[in-house]
Amino acid sequence: MSDPFEIYKMYQALKLHFNTENYDYFKYNGKTKVSETAFQTNKDKYAFVKLSRLCSDTELPFYAAAYYQQKQKIWIRDLIGEEAQEIYKKWTKQQQSRMYFFKEDLCKLQDIDFGESLKVIDGQSPELLTMVYQGEISQDNFLIIDEILDLMNRWANKLDDFMFDMLRKQLLKYKPFLFMYGDLNVSEYKKVMINHLLPEKNTI
Repeated sequence: MSDPFEIYKMYQALKLHFNTENYDYFKYNGKTKVSETAFQTNKDKYAFVKLSRLCSDTELPFYAAAYYQQKQKIWIRDLIGEEAQEIYKKWTKQQQSRMYFFKEDLCKLQDIDFGESLKVIDGQSPELLTMVYQGEISQDNFLIIDEILDLMNRWANKLDDFMFDMLRKQLLKYKPFLFMYGDLNVSEYKKVMINHLLPEKNTI
């Protein structure tokens, strides 16, 4: 069992990171101005005690990130619920097999013209982005592709799309936690992507 006060402090930083635009959990090293007095008098103190039993302080950032990816907000009472526990269980299982799921999504991209699927034409969402919206390509795998090709930054200059702006903000909040979990090796995924989508080329 983790120290409930430590969990409380981490939660406050994670809540600011995910629920506000200006706070960056990594930039500020998870630091916020909280006191033990505030914790002891908090009406949800019991929830932090329960959360400290559900996950360790090293797990909490990923636990919160997994829930945020699904719900786009985090609140302490939600995090101690069964749904949050199931979301984290499924998320960790997927991370443990993420190369398998990455290759599965690459196989879907083999069925289309991948180069064309990246293009913004007449301000319309590119095909790859539409596949992400529709859940055909997972957000996790899209973020890996984006890390390789820098798609969101390129699209941001061409798309005037409220849905894309919202998705981009959400993904950029979530992305560091995804890449930190298990030290995701982008170079390895880039090689696999080249072999699946550009078998006759050596570079992207």
